[in-house]
Amino acid sequence: MEISPESRMAPVRFIIYMALVTLGLNLLTISLSCFFLVKSRSYCNEKAEISTRNLAQVLEQNITGTISKADIAVYALAKEVERQIGAGGVDKKQLTGYMALIQSHIPEFEGLRVTNAEGQVIFGLQPAPGVVFDAADRDYFIKLRNNPQDRLVVSKPFRVRIAHKWVIILARPITRPDGSFAGVAFAALSLAKFDQLFSSIDVGGKGVFALRDGSDFGLVSRYPEPEGTGSAAGEEPEGAGSFHGLLRSAAGGVDRPPWHGILIYKL
Repeated sequence: MEISPESRMAPVRFIIYMALVTLGLNLLTISLSCFFLVKSRSYCNEKAEISTRNLAQVLEQNITGTISKADIAVYALAKEVERQIGAGGVDKKQLTGYMALIQSHIPEFEGLRVTNAEGQVIFGLQPAPGVVFDAADRDYFIKLRNNPQDRLVVSKPFRVRIAHKWVIILARPITRPDGSFAGVAFAALSLAKFDQLFSSIDVGGKGVFALRDGSDFGLVSRYPEPEGTGSAAGEEPEGAGSFHGLLRSAAGGVDRPPWHGILIYKL
C-alpha cells in the first residue's frame, strides 16, 4: 500500500507545530518573568529611596539642631563679650565662668573660644601653657574680619594643628561699640561626632552616608571612611555638574544604588 506524501508530512508538521507552541509558551513565560522582575526591582528601589529620603531628613534635622544649638551659644558669647567691651573692658574671670556655663549645655562641641582682632585666642581653652592658638589664617576668621556683619560662618573642615583632630568651626563676629571688628567667638565640632551619628544607623554592607558643603559639594564627612575620619575632607565630586558623579564620589568612587544617603549643608 502506497503512503501519500501528505500523510508522510503530517507527523513532521505536528512536531513543528508543537515546537512552535512550546517556543511561544517559553517566550511568554520569559517575558512575564522579566516584566514582574522589573516591576519588583522598581518597587524595591522606590521603597529604598523613600526609606533613605526619610532617614536623610531625620539626620538633617539632627545635624541642623546641633548646629543651631551651637549658633545660639556662640551668639550669646559674642554678645556678652561686646557688652563687656562696651562697659569698659572684658572681665576675664567673669567671662570664663560664663563660657563654662554655656559649654555645659553643648557638650558635643570641643570648646568655646574668643579671639582678638588679630586672630589670637585670648579666652577659652588653650592648647598648652604659653602656647598661643592663632586663627588669623583660617577661612572663618578671614570672612568675619573682612565683613564683620552679625552672622554665623561655618568653616571648611580642617585638622587642628595641636590636637590633630578634624573639625569644623562655627563662628560669629565680635564688634566694638563703633562697629569695628574686635575678634570672633567660635565653637569647634569634631568630625568624629558625625561618624558617631552615622555609625548608629545600619545601612547594610554597601550603604554609605556623606555630608557635603552645599556651596561647592566639597566633602565634610563620610561614613564609613576606609582611610579614617577626615581623610577625604574637602574632596569634590567626580564629574562636576553631574549628580551621578556626586553619588559616585560620595560612595568613595564606587558605583552605589541611588538611595545611599547624601546630606547637603551650606557652609
